[in-house]
Amino acid sequence: VYRLVSGKSMMLFETAEAAGAPRLFLRQFGARVEDAQSALRLAWNRESSSSLGMEAPLAYSVLGDSAGNLNRFGGLAVEFADGCRTLDLAVTGVENRSTGGNQELVVSYADRHYPLQVVQTFRLRKGSEVFETSVTIRNTGRDAVRLRTMDSLAVFLPLVGDRFRLQSAAAQWASEGQLGTSEIVRGQTVSIGSRSGVRDAWMNNPSFMLEIGAPATETDGEVIGVAP
Repeated sequence: VYRLVSGKSMMLFETAEAAGAPRLFLRQFGARVEDAQSALRLAWNRESSSSLGMEAPLAYSVLGDSAGNLNRFGGLAVEFADGCRTLDLAVTGVENRSTGGNQELVVSYADRHYPLQVVQTFRLRKGSEVFETSVTIRNTGRDAVRLRTMDSLAVFLPLVGDRFRLQSAAAQWASEGQLGTSEIVRGQTVSIGSRSGVRDAWMNNPSFMLEIGAPATETDGEVIGVAP
């Protein structure tokens, strides 16, 4: 079990065997939970529909690869020189460390069949509720690897609520600060992006806030803010 903990929030991770290799799963993201074992128990359920009666995690792998359908939305997708697009990343190491008072969780992965390595870093800034994530990809072979998708994070948020509303900025001239809010229903796909090159927020701001549970107000409510 690994965690990044601030005054009010936490990210709780667990490595577990899935599709024949160790993977990293996000078990809690949101309100701080003092009892890690209770959070872990909530993150697993019994698959009653399975004839095997298998336990299955209520979260997909933190880094969305394609092996064993661990993350159907795939935050990372590559194409190897032989045309193969199946990425099978296994966890090779997890390190908790502190840098300048900031908490860091550094996760190392390696593909089980190709010479590709990934390092994913989660960072909690000292004295804040801000979690950062970044990804480094290394091709250790001689042949070229084409990156088709590279997201910093691609996860299911585990057990954070059953109702969500999205706040996003209009990001047009003279209306950059105007927020729009809309309900997100189960199964709906929402895309917020920017194609403005290096000026990624110019006229097209991809940042957003996700309201969890009851609608948030200026002074109350639970909100996750995301800024690329």
